[in-house]
Amino acid sequence: MKQHTCFLTALLLFSCGNSPEKDKNLKEKETITASTNQKEAEKPADAQSQPEDNELQEYYRSLLVPGKTTIGNYELKYGYTAYNEEKYGFQNPGYLQVYSKGKLIFKDHFKGEGAIYLKSLGYHQLSGKKLVLVLHYGTEACDYSQVARYYTVDPNQKVSFLRECYSSCGGDGYSCHIYDQIFPEDSLGVTNSILFIEGYTYLEHDEEDQIDTTKMTFTSGGFSTKKTASGRK
Repeated sequence: MKQHTCFLTALLLFSCGNSPEKDKNLKEKETITASTNQKEAEKPADAQSQPEDNELQEYYRSLLVPGKTTIGNYELKYGYTAYNEEKYGFQNPGYLQVYSKGKLIFKDHFKGEGAIYLKSLGYHQLSGKKLVLVLHYGTEACDYSQVARYYTVDPNQKVSFLRECYSSCGGDGYSCHIYDQIFPEDSLGVTNSILFIEGYTYLEHDEEDQIDTTKMTFTSGGFSTKKTASGRK
């Protein structure tokens, strides 16, 4: 578990330091905003309030282009139905749709910001073999949050939303919020369960890290959630 925490902390710290390729959306947004503000300042006073189709709006429109990927036998579509951070902040309306052989079998809605991408965590024995998917959105940079929404797909094509986790680091470099998941294959005999590890790690080491463990247990009828451990380490 300590290795999980160290890896996540290092990853978050890296995102707050030199600019990784995944952070290009943030830099693009900052560049567009700065350029737009400069252009607005150079306009005559009577023209500054007039709306225009500027580069920032082009960036927003780029996030409205639907995403599509295929994982296993499923086609997944995702995106935002509207995007404008001035209007919605970080609560832009988004969606996920899961198709099997062209038929819609699941849809979900969420509110977020930034680019969206999907990742498969593979198949796991969770009261039957289930595919675990994670939908990510958010900005990988200090003072921003990256969100992960977990889903499972069972052999009967039933899709279930499990929970939402997030990671973030403060711009002052004092602490990071982290999360990780442990599947049955790695949980020392805890069958049909996912263990979710969440908490804060303090980068100055002047406080003990705070770690919570939540156990999600799967049965033939669904799943239940129980916090099994909480405290400092």
